[in-house]
Amino acid sequence: MNPEFRQSGDVSTSLCFIPELLSDELIYSWLGRLVAVNALGHPKKYLSQLFGTQNIVPCVDLPTHLEKLHDRLGVNAPYDSIEQLIEFGTLYPYHRPFLTQERHEQVHNILIRNDGKALKVLIGRVANGFGANPPLRYCPICVLEDTQTFGTPYWKRSHQLPSVKCCIKHRSELTTYISPNLATDKRRIILAPYVNFDSKPIAASEKQLLFAELSTCLLNSKLVVIDPSIRKSLYVEAITSAGFITKSSHIDYINLSQSICNNYDFFDDFIYRDRLLTSYESSLNWLRTLIQRPERASHPICHLLLIGYLFKSVEKFNEALTLLHLDSEHTLNPSRSIYNSDLYLDIDAQTSNIIHDSSLSCRKVANILNLSVTTIVCRRRVLGLPISERRKSLTSIKVNAIKKDLLSGLSPSAIVLRQGISISTAYRIRAQLTDTLRTQRVWVFNKELNSRRQQWLQVKSQHLEDGITAARSESPSTYAWLYKHDRAWLRKNSWKPSTQLIPKKLRIDWATRDLNLLTTLADYVASIKQTTHRPRISKSLMFRKLGESMIRANLKKMPQLEKFIQQHTESIESYQRHRIDRSIQDLRAQSTRLKIWKLKRFTGIRNWSSSIESYAKQKLKSIDHLRILTKKATHDLQ
Repeated sequence: MNPEFRQSGDVSTSLCFIPELLSDELIYSWLGRLVAVNALGHPKKYLSQLFGTQNIVPCVDLPTHLEKLHDRLGVNAPYDSIEQLIEFGTLYPYHRPFLTQERHEQVHNILIRNDGKALKVLIGRVANGFGANPPLRYCPICVLEDTQTFGTPYWKRSHQLPSVKCCIKHRSELTTYISPNLATDKRRIILAPYVNFDSKPIAASEKQLLFAELSTCLLNSKLVVIDPSIRKSLYVEAITSAGFITKSSHIDYINLSQSICNNYDFFDDFIYRDRLLTSYESSLNWLRTLIQRPERASHPICHLLLIGYLFKSVEKFNEALTLLHLDSEHTLNPSRSIYNSDLYLDIDAQTSNIIHDSSLSCRKVANILNLSVTTIVCRRRVLGLPISERRKSLTSIKVNAIKKDLLSGLSPSAIVLRQGISISTAYRIRAQLTDTLRTQRVWVFNKELNSRRQQWLQVKSQHLEDGITAARSESPSTYAWLYKHDRAWLRKNSWKPSTQLIPKKLRIDWATRDLNLLTTLADYVASIKQTTHRPRISKSLMFRKLGESMIRANLKKMPQLEKFIQQHTESIESYQRHRIDRSIQDLRAQSTRLKIWKLKRFTGIRNWSSSIESYAKQKLKSIDHLRILTKKATHDLQ
């Protein structure tokens, strides 16, 4: 027996073999193989047998009616519980972390019991414009390996993830097979194809592989629903640590959008590039939505792009999320940590005396003033008051190492993982270095400014005769950076385009174009006239064939083409007569007795003018007269 199958036990259905659910296999694929090996026949039959109803369309990524499927399979179900079936046989774990708890419960209930109506609207696929039903994809090398190992190919979950174009195992591009929506019978499950290929697979780009790894890690991470406020806090903390904060402590969406686009090469290899770059001139709309409206069901693609940029991997994002949950002292508002106004609030004399009283511990002062211990510690450090150090856990060597990491540009989240401290400790120490970090940022900016100026001057020296357009084309990032941060200097050190005469573009040879278009149109009209069931040869039809806007604007410049169009434009009445002649031929071929009412119904002409009706009656009269003469001639011969 093939090791892919095991013999079924006593079940209520008439299944002979139950295939194993293979590694990374969709439940949709498993059902297709189950139907194939048991030869269950028509979709109505096996849908009724497996789901208890034939009124269901099997979904590739988010199947429904799983409770009925699991109950009917019984001990032959691929997993012991429905939850495992959802976790390892569908793409729902890919969407789940970014839904609210309420939406998660609704989607979970639909997957288990309902028919799936509005499911993909609920999780945000339709509204986000990333496509609700992408086509099935496969890796040719995986298909060959699976066929050799298991005796059959199958659809893999990681290959059906949205916007994933490559196989991370073989580092090659996926092949698009077919969209289930284009199938003639949508209820029939599409099996993975057997593939034989001789050509070398197309190698995937590094950006494609990076995004595919992020998507696959998210699918297999087993992340539960993340509270939107916590997710927002984590994003804001990472964005703040990366330095994308304005002087008013708000997120700098414009520079953040520019940096993300540069990191992903402006999504050059992405399927939904146009959707991701919507409103790029100001900032990325989907980026603002993730931060300002965290409760909205945004597509995981948006979250993954931000996670990949800020955290580099789903694993590090999960670690930071875990630290944020475990740290009870974290205020869930990291955006205030750069300029912690609590340290510099005006205080009265009594409060100042309590803070300066060295006989009171920081914890006792915090209880008296109803403030956090961290705030009191930070205020005393700013004032230069002695603080009892935790020698066992936070030595001066550790503090100096943390300060060194902060000054090197590491984010608090990275320092937490590197030094093994809490997130509040990292922020507390960073608050002591506010002025130093601000000075450092100014120094880094000035260093970048000088470097950009030198680059621009070097590019300018190479294009003194070509002008600013050629210089911008060679170094667009330098020009954009200076235009944003040092516009006055850039204008002073730029030049006007060269005043040398530019030769005029050659005129269009309208005579040649007239002849070429005439030949094309003549062939097109001739091919249409040879077709029995053809459309009316109108001006619009001919214009569309040649390019409507160009032809209408320049028709007078092409006299031969204009004359041909006028001669071969078919009037409505002429086309109606053609339809009458064609209908008479079809009716005679069916050996049908010709009547005027039959002809009117068969032609499909709604409005019959008097001239058209007279033409039809005359044609029928001629046919009847010819039939009588033929019949009489046949009788005389007999």
